Amino acid sequence: WGSRAVSMNKLPKPMTLNRQKYRHVDRVEIEAHEILDRFLDSWRQTGGMRYGYLYGTYEHDTNVPLGIKAVVKAIYEPPQDCAADGVNMLDDPNAETVDRTAEMLGLRKLGWIFLDLEVMASDSSKYVWSRRPDTYFLRSNEC
Repeated sequence: WGSRAVSMNKLPKPMTLNRQKYRHVDRVEIEAHEILDRFLDSWRQTGGMRYGYLYGTYEHDTNVPLGIKAVVKAIYEPPQDCAADGVNMLDDPNAETVDRTAEMLGLRKLGWIFLDLEVMASDSSKYVWSRRPDTYFLRSNEC
């Protein structure tokens, strides 16, 4: 074995990821269609994948007993390098300012959104949806 051998008790312990036992929210609602349209416009103009942070509030959902809904009131797109096949997250010098401003407006960061439709090579009026529950969550260049 020599000097390159590693004792089993020196190896990291295995880790198992489990699903949440309880839901975080029952649904996500976008307050106005213009919010999502502005996010989609940058993709429509460039064809590059995009991501953004969802800001809004948690509210009681009257459609579900004891329900909670996330109401999106803004999408903030931080600096990013976008391409047709991926997006690279860049350092955001404005992140703290955006979070503080949102807090002053009574908003909080709810989550994030990825837009990853790809234009079909054979027909530019159609799009390919590449993420499905049975495929993957993030591409290697997005991690």
